[in-house]
Order: sequence, then structure tokens, then C-alpha cells
Amino acid sequence: MAATAAPAPRVRRRKKHGGVSPWLFALPALLVYIAFLVYPSVWVLAACAAVHAFWFPNTDSAIQAYSYALIPDRLLGRAMAASNTLRAASAPLGPLLAGLLLAHSTPQVAIAVLAAPVVVAAALGTVSPALRDLPSLAEASPARAG
Repeated sequence: MAATAAPAPRVRRRKKHGGVSPWLFALPALLVYIAFLVYPSVWVLAACAAVHAFWFPNTDSAIQAYSYALIPDRLLGRAMAASNTLRAASAPLGPLLAGLLLAHSTPQVAIAVLAAPVVVAAALGTVSPALRDLPSLAEASPARAG
């Protein structure tokens, strides 16, 4: 995981404006998912996993950087603890849903259902002015966050 997170600063610096575009991170995975839906193969699915292994640590590092920059110090511990608790509590739901979908439908349907929330989140994030107009990390501070 550390090897795939290493390019995160370079990926974020390539963006000229401060905001984080969710499509930057979701589009490569979406394209591979679509390829799997068209041509269901274990190799295409392995390519999807490889894309995720590279892109999602970059997404997480960008979100964590903004969290540390924008959340006031006195609330940072509580906010990160709540975030990590929600992540840990929801982690078993993905494999459970995947197993249920695979047991009762085709692999294409399972992948489409599991990829749909990522696409919806990326689309909502892309049209959200609050996310598109984020300040750069150098300009971000808890005082400006409100």
C-alpha cells in the first residue's frame, strides 16, 4: 500500500487549482469496470484491482491532507476517530453485499451494483461547488474553515 501511496503528492500537484476532482480518481476505475461489464474476465477484474491499488491511496491522502488542514486542532482527534470508526464498522458490508449479489445474480450485476455508489459519489462531488472550489492545501487553515 505504501508503494502505491508514494506518488500521491505528485498526482495532487499536477492539478493546477486547489479543489479535488472526484472524477480524477473514479474515472480510471470506472473505465475498467465498464470493460468488465462488456468483457467479463478474471484478467479484466484483476486490472480493476490494480487500478484501485494505485488510485485509491491517492484519494485517501488528498482527503486526509484536507482534513488535517481544515479541522481545528482541538477537534482533530475526535473527527479522525469518528471517521476511522465509521470506516472500520462499514468494512464488512462490502464483502457481505458482494457475496449476496454473487449468490443471487451474475458477476456483471454484482460489479455494476458495487460500482454504482462510486460513480454517484464522483458525480455528486464533481458538481458540488464546495468540493470544486476547495482552497489549495497551502491556503487551507482551520480559521478559514469557519
